[in-house]
Amino acid sequence: FGEQRFGLRQNSHLLGQALVKGQLDEFFEQFLGRPHPAENPEAQRARAAFDAGNWSEALNLWPSMLRQERTTLAKLVKTHNAAAALRTIDNRLKRLFVSAFQSDLFNQLLADRLDRLGRLETGDVAYIHRNGASFVVEDTAREQPRADAFEISPAGPLFGVKYLAARGKAGQRELAVLQAAEVSLEDFDLPGVRFKGGRRPYRIPLQDAALYWDEGLIISFVLPPGGCATMVLREVMKDKP
Repeated sequence: FGEQRFGLRQNSHLLGQALVKGQLDEFFEQFLGRPHPAENPEAQRARAAFDAGNWSEALNLWPSMLRQERTTLAKLVKTHNAAAALRTIDNRLKRLFVSAFQSDLFNQLLADRLDRLGRLETGDVAYIHRNGASFVVEDTAREQPRADAFEISPAGPLFGVKYLAARGKAGQRELAVLQAAEVSLEDFDLPGVRFKGGRRPYRIPLQDAALYWDEGLIISFVLPPGGCATMVLREVMKDKP
């Protein structure tokens, strides 16, 4: 998952982690505080006031365009009740934050696997590119030729209460990432926002790639659903498109 998954301030996964762990103080510090240089100066001043404990001042400074944050802060100022303030946040936004947290955990496991993306291990969960189904690998000698042909690929977890767990060493690595984040699968069952979990392949096919010049360099390719073109361009350009 690329940088755009984690929002303008690159902290959407931290917001999601705080939600999953039930750490409301940390959530609101991330949601309403922590000024970031990518934001406009008005928003940075409002966040700095919140960090300093001047909530009413922060509310007066808050840009009207950041409507959700302003609504949530107003509830905090009025009630000093974190749970009540959390209820002002749309479940779709909470889902986005937790999805970013899932993505960050996936990326950690992907980084550990970069040198062997196409090599299966016993206990891996394999992803079938043709239909999106997944299964646990029991016989690597039998399944590796399918991986070599790009029919299947090792798949990383999007953790949730019903995700298909890997086994063996692959499962141990996944469990270690969860433990390092200090969360359990049951923690993904949030009030009004339940995450069943799933699997995403560690690699995806890039098809019909072409490169040509037409008043500028043109790159074309086809990705399956879920693929991110900006990440392909980053690898080609070695920059942030």
